[in-house]
Amino acid sequence: MAFFSDISQHIDVLRDALGADVATDALPTGVAALDDDVVVGVIAAASSIIRAAEMVRIVCAASSGRPCPRAQPFSRATAHAAEDRRLR
Repeated sequence: MAFFSDISQHIDVLRDALGADVATDALPTGVAALDDDVVVGVIAAASSIIRAAEMVRIVCAASSGRPCPRAQPFSRATAHAAEDRRLR
């Protein structure tokens, strides 16, 4: 499957399970309400998206000749720090 088609398919799984406009702070409640088999599908889809994003980062770092930064878990703090750097 094509790269973006694959990611899109996994996003569709998340959207179907959690809702199109789920707020980040509503995720714990939303996931708690899901059946176990749906939670397994959500975990699998999220993991596939993460692996695809990591592959992009690895390929970019490798092709740029720069050392690949250590992987950092994504969090709101990480996103906010990146946004703060972008705005400077």
